[in-house]
Amino acid sequence: MLGVGRMGAFHAANLRRNPTVSELRVFDADIDRAATVARELEAEAVASVDAALDDADAAVIATPSGTHAQIIDLCLGRRIPAFSEKPLALDLDETRRVARAVEAANGVLQVGFQRRFDAGFQAARRAVLDGSLGHVYSYAMFSRDRLPPAEAYIATSGGMFRDLHIHDFDITRWLFGQEVEEVFVMGSTAGLPEYEQYGDVATSVLALRLAGGTLGMISGARHNPAGYDIRVELFGSAATLAVGLDPRTPTRSVERDGPAFPGPAYPDFQTRFREAYASELDHFLKLARGEAENPCTAVDALEALRIAEVADASLRRGGPARLEEIPA
Repeated sequence: MLGVGRMGAFHAANLRRNPTVSELRVFDADIDRAATVARELEAEAVASVDAALDDADAAVIATPSGTHAQIIDLCLGRRIPAFSEKPLALDLDETRRVARAVEAANGVLQVGFQRRFDAGFQAARRAVLDGSLGHVYSYAMFSRDRLPPAEAYIATSGGMFRDLHIHDFDITRWLFGQEVEEVFVMGSTAGLPEYEQYGDVATSVLALRLAGGTLGMISGARHNPAGYDIRVELFGSAATLAVGLDPRTPTRSVERDGPAFPGPAYPDFQTRFREAYASELDHFLKLARGEAENPCTAVDALEALRIAEVADASLRRGGPARLEEIPA
């Protein structure tokens, strides 16, 4: 386990619970943090990435974003199956290089887009694939954080489209089996004006056109005090489905006979996707043993990043932008 900050420590706990993991090594640039996590999980804290990888059967990467590509290269060189949190790299060129390196080495790299392992998203995808939804006319997707991240994080996050909406872009491709062709973005810093100095937005609305004709709307927000809110409505010719509509949905109806959502609302992404995070690592361990196919490849991460780049272009120009503007 490489990197045991908030996300890495969460992954480490899931790895330790998996009965197929006989030995767990933990590395973090913060030696004290690594030692604390290792002690809590009865794991071994090591002083370097190289020490963690020595004779390892698999590696999970949750170090700072700028280090992912370098560690993936190390894993490829050692023929170690790797799981990496997004992003694979900080820019499009380096992401392309990593994807090509994985392909050239016939390497094993699963990327951390946990929504693919959420039961609700999986049920919706089955409805699309088996035709029970009919022709998919459109969808509406909502991604809202409960609390805005620290300003220091915003300065290095790469912006809302690469950080928050990257999950929406990935799950759009996966849910509908269609590539995004065109994006039109509007963004605002209302309520959080400090985002403006970083060229970022705090609230966003995106219109998307998919290759099969499906139209999409994605709405994002950095601050939703009602609670963490990830939802999708899929509108088809045979049915309309909702993902993320449950007793903890942070909304309320003003209709007299409207549905009640008793709560408490989801406080954060780890609570909302707890089971999905465990499932994606369980799958990765099967992948590392050669017992499963790769559900989320480096190419998938590259394609999601291309959509983020197009969204940025649309925001800058104040009009639509097409995927063909960004080479694969």
